[in-house]
Amino acid sequence: MKSFVSILSIACLVFLFVAGCSKEHSVEKKDTTITSTWSFSEGDNNFKGTVDSAYIDTASNIVFLNLNGTADNGSDKIAIVIYGTQIANGTYTSPQAFFTYTQNNNVIYQSDASQAKFSVNISNLDTSSVSGTFSGEVMSGNGIAVNITNGKFTSVLKKDVIGSIPTGNLTVWASESCNQNDPIEVIINGQKEFVENFTATAPDCGAQGAANYTLPAGYYSVTAICGGDTVNYPDKVLVQPYACNQLQLLH
Repeated sequence: MKSFVSILSIACLVFLFVAGCSKEHSVEKKDTTITSTWSFSEGDNNFKGTVDSAYIDTASNIVFLNLNGTADNGSDKIAIVIYGTQIANGTYTSPQAFFTYTQNNNVIYQSDASQAKFSVNISNLDTSSVSGTFSGEVMSGNGIAVNITNGKFTSVLKKDVIGSIPTGNLTVWASESCNQNDPIEVIINGQKEFVENFTATAPDCGAQGAANYTLPAGYYSVTAICGGDTVNYPDKVLVQPYACNQLQLLH
């Protein structure tokens, strides 16, 4: 009995020793919180702020990545839009990449959709976040070409958000009428316009006498009616966002 008590006492001492010497080890969890920010420079001017929203949307078989933010001063706004048949890691050049920076709704900087001089590179895109860089030549509010450098952004990402699809302008023109100088009726997306002036070369966007449209970016069917004949064009026209798109009617 004595030996049993001794063994039991020793066992208790060993337990107390181990329990007393053991230390609690906390496992540090990696901070995965994403800070939604953006920044860029133009000459000696530096700009930065927070990303208010970044989301992917789809319309007319075109996928859009929309990023909108506010500057640290609380009033200036930034918008970056890229589009394609899909959005993935890689480089997108205008007109597939659009950038604008405004102050009190006045444009300070904006990429030129007619010039492939501005680009956005998506370096990381997953189900919850997006990050990348941007740079290139843009136009100032005074119409002067300037360079955006060191542009970068990181943001949480929302998918399947029903947002506003950016619009583009479409000017439909023809070099001649099908019947002397009769106007050509053009129907796109249910909207009816007329080509009444005929020119040998493409007119300016929004030119008087052309059929002019402002449409959400996407692909559209075109129907032309002239002299009693109706033509449904087999190829759909692509309206690129923030751009002047032109379509010549051929008979």
